[in-house]
Amino acid sequence: MDAYYRERMGHYPERVLADPLYGTRENRHYLKHKGVHFAGKPLGRPKKVTEENREELAQRQAQRRSDYLQRIPIEGKFGQGKNGYRLNYVRAKRANTSIAWINSIFLVMNPLILERIFYALYKYSLAWLIF
Repeated sequence: MDAYYRERMGHYPERVLADPLYGTRENRHYLKHKGVHFAGKPLGRPKKVTEENREELAQRQAQRRSDYLQRIPIEGKFGQGKNGYRLNYVRAKRANTSIAWINSIFLVMNPLILERIFYALYKYSLAWLIF
């Protein structure tokens, strides 16, 4: 995250929408040090709900849900890559070869979506010419 995102955007992201598996203490400490919020469940025991903190806890839970809903399309795209494009079956021996295979699969997935969109637009425009 350090080298690429900050170099490209000029700043760190406001929050990280990562899989809960990556919400370890070490990763959370690293993100906190960089000023980035990890959008996952807090570690430890849940706070007791009292009259004073009820609204704050409800607001935090709503924010977590909102963050989770933003991850759904991303997880869906990975699922599509695994099921439809055999992303699960990358068996390269070297790490850079695996990265090249994975990048190639996602590179192929994007133009196929554009092809569907352009085909639908083309079909729609022909329908207007016929009538």
